[in-house]
Amino acid sequence: MCDNDGMQSTACPVPPLNASLTRLSTREIRSIRSAIQADPILTGNDRTGGVGRGLTAVCVILHGLGFDLDMVSLLASEKKGSRLLPFRRTHENAVCGYEHPEIEKHMICFVWENLGTMTEPVIEIIAYLS
Repeated sequence: MCDNDGMQSTACPVPPLNASLTRLSTREIRSIRSAIQADPILTGNDRTGGVGRGLTAVCVILHGLGFDLDMVSLLASEKKGSRLLPFRRTHENAVCGYEHPEIEKHMICFVWENLGTMTEPVIEIIAYLS
């Protein structure tokens, strides 16, 4: 829990910064890559009606592996685009407002293209871990 003045109490400890918080292990890299490759939306094999569905798939995969996607801003009105999406480890005490630092040296590469029209979109999405 956090105090009213924003200071963290002993019930809301902030862990010391260390490399294990900002770097991925080989096992984590393999897990993230294979989970993304197993999702038909993120490999371009399954078209969708919106970019948001692909972002949701990335969020679900990362969260299931103990990570959270950072805030994302996409211009959904763009016919095609690409973004590098930073992410971080999930913090058990997120209610305290503390977040782990971003993962270094790796991001989710998220690429999309509307193969349809703006009124009837057919979005192809490719995502992978850099």
